Amino acid sequence: MRRGLVLACLCACGEDPPQPPPNECVPDPSVLRDPTLPDAHIELGSGQLRYDELVEDGEIILIHGPQGGYHLPLNVRIFGMEPGDPSDFTSGPLSLFTVLDESGNSLAYFPCAVTFPYVPAADTTGGAFQLDRPQAMIIPNDMVPAIYGHRVLARVQVLDRDGRWGTDEAHATVVLNEPAIVLDWQHIKQSAEQ
Repeated sequence: MRRGLVLACLCACGEDPPQPPPNECVPDPSVLRDPTLPDAHIELGSGQLRYDELVEDGEIILIHGPQGGYHLPLNVRIFGMEPGDPSDFTSGPLSLFTVLDESGNSLAYFPCAVTFPYVPAADTTGGAFQLDRPQAMIIPNDMVPAIYGHRVLARVQVLDRDGRWGTDEAHATVVLNEPAIVLDWQHIKQSAEQ
């Protein structure tokens, strides 16, 4: 409570909002937001190659990567927030992605917000920015059978350097990606030897 009063006073007095100390884990960016500013509009998205809005009760694709692991690709679009400099990874907003199973258990390895620079969103108007590439939410292989075909809750929080904060979330059913071409390396190797 006392921290909130100090934060409110500092913000009301024209001071910069508090910034997290360098290299410190920020598990909840909302505690650093400027309470005098309205919440920002942000949109949670997914998609490995392009941004796709993640809608409530939609689907989220589980990617089986070339190294044998699994991940959920998450992205976000921000509006009216300071995006940072795309060439400087330390300049962007703090972004925290979380994925929870139906029981509320965390499924991903990233408990702390990460600073990402945002780039202009190519297919929108109105000054939207998004991550240059999705955040790969690594899912442990032993958890995949428990979530495939089930609903998860994906959530994102974003906090810019001005203290402006926004959040979005959606429940989605996990589906496995269906690659257009499946390469059978053993078959290719055998064909090359003949």
